[in-house]
Amino acid sequence: MKPSVVSPTRHRCPGQRRHRYRGCSLLVAITAAALMTTTPAIVGVVFVSGLRGGVNRTKFIPEKDGRVFPNPERGFYAHVDLVEYDDAESAEDWARQLAVDQGYRLAFSYVRLDDYRASAIPTATLNKLRAGLAAVRDGGEGGLKIIMKCSYNFPTGSDYMNAQDASIDRVLQHIKQLAPIYDAYSDVIAIVQAGYVGAWGEWHSSSNDLTSEANKRRIYDALIAAVPADRMVQLRYPFDLMDVFYPAPVESEQAYNLPQTPQARTGFHNDCFLASDTDSGTYWPIERRDEAYNYLTSMTQYVAVGGETCAIDDTSGDGETPPRTDCPVALKELELFHWSYLNEYYHPDVIQQWRDQGCYNTIARKLGYRYHLKSVLIRARRFTKIGTGDEAVRLKVRMVIKNNGWAVPFNPRPAYLVVVHQETNAAVTIALTDDIRPVFPAAGRTKAFRSVSTLVDSQVVGERGLYELYLHLPDPAPGLATQPSASIRLANKEVWQQDNGHNLLGEITI
Repeated sequence: MKPSVVSPTRHRCPGQRRHRYRGCSLLVAITAAALMTTTPAIVGVVFVSGLRGGVNRTKFIPEKDGRVFPNPERGFYAHVDLVEYDDAESAEDWARQLAVDQGYRLAFSYVRLDDYRASAIPTATLNKLRAGLAAVRDGGEGGLKIIMKCSYNFPTGSDYMNAQDASIDRVLQHIKQLAPIYDAYSDVIAIVQAGYVGAWGEWHSSSNDLTSEANKRRIYDALIAAVPADRMVQLRYPFDLMDVFYPAPVESEQAYNLPQTPQARTGFHNDCFLASDTDSGTYWPIERRDEAYNYLTSMTQYVAVGGETCAIDDTSGDGETPPRTDCPVALKELELFHWSYLNEYYHPDVIQQWRDQGCYNTIARKLGYRYHLKSVLIRARRFTKIGTGDEAVRLKVRMVIKNNGWAVPFNPRPAYLVVVHQETNAAVTIALTDDIRPVFPAAGRTKAFRSVSTLVDSQVVGERGLYELYLHLPDPAPGLATQPSASIRLANKEVWQQDNGHNLLGEITI
């Protein structure tokens, strides 16, 4: 693969001094021979370097990082009102506060259509929605994305039974109006919850028969067509997934094939997680709960899952069975169904209970993906191409990665190898994959990823010397690709480059 050349960039470890061999602080350089005769303590990061058969080799063993830190499109989320602000500066300020000051990477936004149950959405409202999403793009510095749901009501308490939605024709009209916005701002829309139907847009208690099978199908089909092909739509109830749309769960063979099928783009959200033995009707009738559990356990390996809690579980009642909202059950089910995101503010009693019982930080770490680099082996060899006499470099990289999270990224994301000369800082970028989801490890798994590149007519060939190698996992949207906060950070100490969003893999003489 012929690499593209990117603009020279300074690659330095922020706030750290450089050692004489130009490694970051806490990087230890030892020879391969020394490694065979001694067993050094691994503190920070270890380089193992040597020359065998004309091939330079470096093994890199970074230390695991157990801290909680933000990563794109995962974690606890905050709330925003996308149409609340009348001026761009105020809107950008709240986006910046959430993303930069508080470290959120997701924010949930209801788009309230209460006033338009009998009319089209006015242009002024659509423009305010555009402005709100633009503020996320401009103020969030690439780090913040929206979980978006439209609703015609927001009832309180038992009033939900009388909640009013719109007619099927009106819903379809509104989806058609919003389609250009879904498309134009897909870079800052992480996912779309189906919405529109019934109380809170949760697909129950409709005042216009929107919960009939025929109307569910029409709304779902319209949403799948309106939302861009690289974004998912989440449904509220597992029995809608199983009985109305897809009797068999999505499988690995179709999960990431492009273009993705509608089923591969359909996730699940649970907005009363753990509140009772049926999660307040999520798994009703209870006699089919095991069936739903088996379906979701399989399906959610490949699609997005998120939501919120809604109450402390008080249904066990026997004094022996712990409430479902207690940490042991919460951790088990978050892992079982591969959760990627959760509301940090609701229900506050549940969130506080998790803090008191000691599992809150575990949840914060494990929601979504969490890639831990276990080791890297880099080989580099210069050679002369037969026939042309041109000098070239063969570069081989083998990364062993473990996913300590509960899920994989639910949106496509590319991977690049960035090769940087330490003296000139010239950088060459090599594309590794268009989408890491099928090639990086699944939740709880470890996997080796290999890359072999032959470099011709590049700075690496022309500039001999010491090179640093980085793994870059950027957002695929062109406007976010260079934003550090939109790039995935590995769960290792001393590898994350805050200034450009790259992850250090090692250094080698080429």
